[in-house]
Amino acid sequence: MKTTLLPLAVLLASVCAAGAQGVSGSDVMGIFFDREANANAYATAAGYEAVPAFLCLVNPSESGGVAAFECEISVEGDPMTIMWQPVANAVNVAAPPQYFAAFFEPFPQGSVVVLAECTALVPSAADAARFYVGHYRDDPGLEEELPVYIPGVNKDLMIYCEVSSGSPNIPCALINDLPPNENANWGALKLLFRD
Repeated sequence: MKTTLLPLAVLLASVCAAGAQGVSGSDVMGIFFDREANANAYATAAGYEAVPAFLCLVNPSESGGVAAFECEISVEGDPMTIMWQPVANAVNVAAPPQYFAAFFEPFPQGSVVVLAECTALVPSAADAARFYVGHYRDDPGLEEELPVYIPGVNKDLMIYCEVSSGSPNIPCALINDLPPNENANWGALKLLFRD
């Protein structure tokens, strides 16, 4: 039994570290551990490891880049130092991890647009964190609690984004976190690598 579980544990750890995730659909916002929006899980190997993370907009449907975006990033789990900052020419009138940010010039169009980045300083490999993305303002004019972006061409248009996990209530990125054994099931495991 032990010989069967060891290869499974090694496979699970390597998949979790790689975190391969194909994001399908358009207008998807989430946290990733690479600029290409492929990795949504990260396993640290040592204490006080600095983990880079990126808030990405994947497959924007509107042309002309991104003029602005609004969202809130929340983190649940063990305490760690997380320092968020918007990219390049963005001005954020909220305080990170809340974003009500605009770009001086529309951020270039691409299949993945990095909107903000952070470094999480993880004290040990036993410390875990779950990242969530949602909308940060209580605005009666907004129909949904989803992050939004404003395209560079039509600045009167607000595009609601799907969260890469499928819901603002489901973590979209994980550091050193797998479902606990008593709660682990195939559905929970699939959520870690959701397409």
